[in-house]
Amino acid sequence: MAGNRRAGQNYKELKPGDYTFMARAARPHGAWTGTPVAIDVSINPPWYLSNIAYLGYFLMFGLLIYALPAVDLLINKETVKDTSPG
Repeated sequence: MAGNRRAGQNYKELKPGDYTFMARAARPHGAWTGTPVAIDVSINPPWYLSNIAYLGYFLMFGLLIYALPAVDLLINKETVKDTSPG
């Protein structure tokens, strides 16, 4: 590295999608290289925003909606048993 200079870039806030990263280098005397190098990059969404996760959320919600009446019925049966005379 010329003169202990270090070049860098941070891309940590990219949204999911497909990108093409293009870069050129500078020679020690300051002239840029010719054609940039291209690298194709695909950024996936985090696991909790993936299609599989949404399917899991939907199934859990459906199970909750299905199970709530049964749980309520069990709780009410126990309450009726406890309050019955005898």
